[in-house]
Amino acid sequence: LTDQFKSQQYQLLVFFTCIHMARNHYLLTTARDFFGYLGDDKTGNKYQTIFFALIPLSVVGLPIVNYIMMVHGYGTALQVVDALGLFHGLIQLSSTSINSQVVGFLALSISKAIDLVQRSHAVVDFEVSI
Repeated sequence: LTDQFKSQQYQLLVFFTCIHMARNHYLLTTARDFFGYLGDDKTGNKYQTIFFALIPLSVVGLPIVNYIMMVHGYGTALQVVDALGLFHGLIQLSSTSINSQVVGFLALSISKAIDLVQRSHAVVDFEVSI
């Protein structure tokens, strides 16, 4: 068990998870203020509703996750989550148009699906090798 905790895969997974969980918590806690700043109050919080509805609908991205994990491997899947998170962050920071934020919502939803499956896959790998 201690060898697993010392493994590079486990340490990278913990670091990766900490960074992405902190980012996700920040996004969720500041979403209302961000959308209000972009003018979502004038639309009756329509975009905030879309954002929070897409989070559980990220399971639609599971076939993409399966393909990435099976064909390209675990490390590539981690990099895809990073790339999608970066893409979402760039849209969020570079655009003041609330309409363009929907594309970022989709990228964030898919990255959440991949992230969840990766962590679940890693836990199974660690448990099997005990």
